[in-house]
Amino acid sequence: MFGALLSRTLPHTLTLLGYHIAWGSVLLGVFAVTSLLRILVALTFVPRLEEVRKPRGSMSPRQLVFRVTRFNAFSGLLYEVVSFFRGK
Repeated sequence: MFGALLSRTLPHTLTLLGYHIAWGSVLLGVFAVTSLLRILVALTFVPRLEEVRKPRGSMSPRQLVFRVTRFNAFSGLLYEVVSFFRGK
């Protein structure tokens, strides 16, 4: 709804610090304004985030890859073969 309102109210040309910006479509202005608003909201709330659970013990990079990507056993074997030949 806010985007529709912006598309009706934004001008087709914008003068900012002496520069004239003419976008082909008002939608570019809508995307620019909403992007700036989203960044502002993110910057407001990110500092307030805190970890609720205790972090697990340290994990090796290999364990992290398999945990995140959820490889199966065959993929683990393939990873071992590729890393063996890559090391030579």
